[in-house]
Amino acid sequence: ADAADGVLTLVASLAAGKPNAWSYVKNLTKARGILSARAGIHHRVLFTVKEKTLEVLEVIHRKDLEQAVNRVIRATRE
Repeated sequence: ADAADGVLTLVASLAAGKPNAWSYVKNLTKARGILSARAGIHHRVLFTVKEKTLEVLEVIHRKDLEQAVNRVIRATRE
C-alpha cells in the first residue's frame, strides 16, 4: 500500500509538471526516450512523454531495473 501511494503521488506530480518531481528524473542510457524516476526507496517508475502525454511503462523494484529496461527495449522494437 505504501509503495502504491508513493507511485501514484510521483506520477501525479510528474503529470502536473511539478519541478521537484522532475528534478530526479533520469534518461535511461540504454533505452533512448525512456525515463526513470524514484518512487520511494525501493521502486522505480519507467515512463515516456510524448505529445504532452505521460505514459507509465512499468513500476518495478529497483533490483529488477536491468531486466525491466531490457523488456521495455524489446517491446519498443516490436
